[in-house]
Amino acid sequence: MDTRVLNYFLTVAKTGNVTKAANKLHITQPTLSRQISDLEKQLNITLFDRTNRHLRLTKAGTFFKKRAELILELVSQTEKDIHTQESELSGIIRIGCVESSASTWLMKIIKKMNHHFPNVQFDIYTANGDDLKEKLDQNSLDLALLLEPIEAKKYNYLPPSNS
Repeated sequence: MDTRVLNYFLTVAKTGNVTKAANKLHITQPTLSRQISDLEKQLNITLFDRTNRHLRLTKAGTFFKKRAELILELVSQTEKDIHTQESELSGIIRIGCVESSASTWLMKIIKKMNHHFPNVQFDIYTANGDDLKEKLDQNSLDLALLLEPIEAKKYNYLPPSNS
């Protein structure tokens, strides 16, 4: 599966129309239709319900859309990480945090980290605990700050400290 085809699929899903998506992608409509058809054959699943000049994602299509976005995000992140590799510490740390007093604490820690490691960037994602655990499971986050009570057995975790 090619990232180009994933981009094609996501554009069709967003526009709901192959002709509009083809124009946006600067390719011909028959080429795009064939790519989507080939993708469905490769996956052995119907990704779109086809109605009068409009496409709607099927249940499988909705699932595949989420995964395609995740795959492309990971590819993009990997490309960025490869290009920013230097002899000193660099890269992007993806952190999830529930909105609470932990957010303020996290910002203080990030400020200190930026002072010591200016080539490290932080992507902060704020959500509820269930969303953060899902992002951890999908490897979309490197770490998350969660509030107890929480089921944490499958994660490496540190309990909060008073320091």
